[in-house]
Amino acid sequence: MTSYLLAIITALLWGVAPVIEKIGLKGAMNPLVAVTIRSIALSITALFSLIIFKRLPELSQVPLRSVILIIVGGILAGFVAQWIYYVALKNGEA
Repeated sequence: MTSYLLAIITALLWGVAPVIEKIGLKGAMNPLVAVTIRSIALSITALFSLIIFKRLPELSQVPLRSVILIIVGGILAGFVAQWIYYVALKNGEA
């Protein structure tokens, strides 16, 4: 039951976020700047989460291969795809 509840909460958050982002992209906001702001906020939130949940030491235990793969995935999905998405969201209908 918990997994279903978490999935529903996730779907709701993913459904609300584009509306908020579309509003944020109005006016002269450049999608590249928006992705940069989003990435900084995400990084700060993730770092604080590691500290709060006492998981920060685990960063030093991650194998290099995993680090590289996660970085590549982050660049492709977390930056390039997000940038393209923001360009589409700014110029099209949400």
